Amino acid sequence: MACNHLGPIEIMQLVESTLQGEKVAEETWEGMVFGFGENVTGSQWASVYTEIERRGGSWIVTKIDRMTTPIDAAREGLVRGA
Repeated sequence: MACNHLGPIEIMQLVESTLQGEKVAEETWEGMVFGFGENVTGSQWASVYTEIERRGGSWIVTKIDRMTTPIDAAREGLVRGA
């Protein structure tokens, strides 16, 4: 079954696009942490939360939570320093 939420690659692309749009120099990305949460429909999960961190020049997935309850509004969307 295909996912009905953003996957890690799409979140990494979203983060890079956001940082580039804010003109944040790539050499300062190291150690940055971002979370992305969303409520989903048509799945056994009600929400998904994914966290990534910049390590060694690459984005690493550090957490994926699939939950049976909707996500709190404070964790919905892209959150820096999650």
